[in-house]
Amino acid sequence: AGTLVDTMTWRGLGEHLTIENTSETETQFFRVMTFFPFAKVCLDIGHALKESPWGTLFHKLFDQWPRDLAEVHLSVCDSLGRHHPLHEMGVTGELLACLERIPDGVPIILEGECAWTREKIETEISLVKTLLGSRKTI
Repeated sequence: AGTLVDTMTWRGLGEHLTIENTSETETQFFRVMTFFPFAKVCLDIGHALKESPWGTLFHKLFDQWPRDLAEVHLSVCDSLGRHHPLHEMGVTGELLACLERIPDGVPIILEGECAWTREKIETEISLVKTLLGSRKTI
């Protein structure tokens, strides 16, 4: 992870570069992806839903780069953009609609800041397995 300060060095990575939507607007993300035309995309559901609670941003980003999707980050974000586990913040219909669009084989990374205990980890994993249904889970 890093800030794109030396853009030409980063641009030289081509398809080996993956860029995540964080807290930027849709316009900013599209501008970044246009500058890095061969980069892969990491869609962060929590950040997308923070910027667009109805899921519009996630769906626009997904529709623009479906074949370039390298991974998805699964969490919910608070108003400051901090990631929280699903079991603490709840699951919305918009989040479920985002999950339904993710193709099999795309890695899903769980994110969430909390005081993790064994019980919380087991609760989160159980919830995620339920949400992902027939997907292969580890």
